[in-house]
Amino acid sequence: IAPILQRKSTETGLPYPRDKHRFIVDLMQRFEVCYTPESEPETIIAPALLPPAPAVFDFNEMTALRFQFNYEFLPPSVMARFIVKMCHDIKHDCRWKNAVIVEHSAWRTTALITTDEATRKIRIAVNGAQKRDYLSVIRKTFADIHAGFERLDVDERVCFPDHPENTVSLDDLLWLEQNGERTYTNIE
Repeated sequence: IAPILQRKSTETGLPYPRDKHRFIVDLMQRFEVCYTPESEPETIIAPALLPPAPAVFDFNEMTALRFQFNYEFLPPSVMARFIVKMCHDIKHDCRWKNAVIVEHSAWRTTALITTDEATRKIRIAVNGAQKRDYLSVIRKTFADIHAGFERLDVDERVCFPDHPENTVSLDDLLWLEQNGERTYTNIE
């Protein structure tokens, strides 16, 4: 963030005054643009400025509970805001512009969240002792972010365990459950 604050203002041609840096950073944190890791109080992380994720992750997706959000339009800030909101759960330094690994140590549960702006999807894979509970926390965090956008069209999808490329609408599954159905057989 320091190089940004030291850049010259477009209005005055001068760098932002040093005595305003804290104010600017506080404002950025308020709008979920950046965060300060607990382990590095002098560091400020702006997820939108992080490098892209590696092609391969140290994460076993084969046993994971998988879920995805499909968007008509995926605002670029959604993933960055998610990383900021979940910054206390980030596993080590596993954070990138388009992906993050978070963990809930008390639940012994870890999740990989990736975003693909080209396909307008956010994918979630959760492993561990309390997959469904942690997925609920993650979904709630995204729901809070989505609520800040007017008319954001988001389709929540559950991935089939053996065929994650096939998904079913969460709303359809909830309707079936409400009507006493225990199985789903139609693959879209």
